[in-house]
Order: sequence, then structure tokens, then C-alpha cells
Amino acid sequence: MKKRYILIEFLLVLAFLAVPPVFVSHGTGLSQAGTFNASVLYQLLISVILFFQFLKLKSAEKSKTKLFRFLFHGTITLGILMIIFALMQSIELLFSNEEMKSQNFMPDVDDPLSILFLTLAVVCGAFYEEVLYRQFLPEFMALIAGEKINRKLVFYGTEFLALLLFAFAHRYQGWISVVNSFLCGTVLRLCYKKTSSVLPGAAAHAVYNLSLSVFYILIFCQTN
Repeated sequence: MKKRYILIEFLLVLAFLAVPPVFVSHGTGLSQAGTFNASVLYQLLISVILFFQFLKLKSAEKSKTKLFRFLFHGTITLGILMIIFALMQSIELLFSNEEMKSQNFMPDVDDPLSILFLTLAVVCGAFYEEVLYRQFLPEFMALIAGEKINRKLVFYGTEFLALLLFAFAHRYQGWISVVNSFLCGTVLRLCYKKTSSVLPGAAAHAVYNLSLSVFYILIFCQTN
């Protein structure tokens, strides 16, 4: 693949997909995830295109232990994400912060179709974020920089920028969510580095988000 094409594609994705969420000042919460939204399909389509593009750029691994590594690192990643969430919740309670609570508007849990759309939105969103923030942005930035800049500078610079974009894409949920996203993004990126695939991280990310959805729904049901 020509480097000029890679650069153009990277700039387009950066300008239209990665940067705009940073400037969002308010979110739709879970209520909108429980209704049909065409943007979910757009995210899924973009994710699939970028995902298969990377399959062509990098040869598929043939190791017999690949499935075991996927399951192992995916499980470890999910566990760490849950620990981070518990830590952030503890900090939120300690400081009596209402930021995150105000952003989680509940869907109609009595409607099976609403639950289906919520699940679809969460799973597609997790896959989309893994492809964009854990695979495309850091890998393409490093590929574009090439050998012209110090390798360590490229590595740390691209990793940190991708993490910042992911973290501040959750700024509308409050500063606790930004910190939580930064920490979770770091763990998910390490999962990608260990497995050379977004699939284990995407699975862990989706289960994590679904677990949080169930958590907030249960809390909402108890308080109403």
C-alpha cells in the first residue's frame, strides 16, 4: 500500500472520526442506545473495512496457541477493566460526584426490542472503538512516521496520542470517565499488542460495556 494513500486515509479518519468526539459536550446516554440508530450500522461498516484492511497489511498468524492467547489475554483484560471501573466508582462515591450518574439515562428495559438494540449498539460500539483507537490510529501513525523519527519517540508519541483521543472522546461524561477511559484504553492496547488482534480486546470491551449497562439498569430500577 502506497504511503501517500495511507497518509490520506489516516488524515480523513482522524478528521472525521477521531477528533470530532473530543469536542462533544453532552452525550445521549444509554436511552438512545436502546433505540434503533443508523450510526451503529455506519460504525460497524467502517470497523469491518478497517479491520479487513489490517488483515491484508499483516500476515495472519498460524500459531496453534493463538486461540489460547486470545482467551487468556481477553479474560485478563476484562478482569482489569472491571477493577478499573470499581476503582473509578469508589472515587466517584468518595467525592460525591454526580457527573457519570447524570449521563446514564436508562432505556425502556421492559421492551425486548430495546434490549436488543442496546446490546447491538454496545457490541458494535466496542468493536468500532477497538479498531479505531487500538489498531488504526496508533498503527497508522507509526507506519507514517517510519524511520524518520526516533523509534522510541514514535512509539510513545503515537500510543499517547491515541490514548488521549480515546479518553477525551468520553469527556461529555465527566473527568472520571476521561480517567477511566485512559486507563482502560491502556489495558486494551496492551491486549492488542499481546495478541496482534483487536478481537480479544473487542470481546472484553463489549462484555465490559454490557456489564456496566446491566449495572446501571439495576441501580436505576432500585432507585425508582
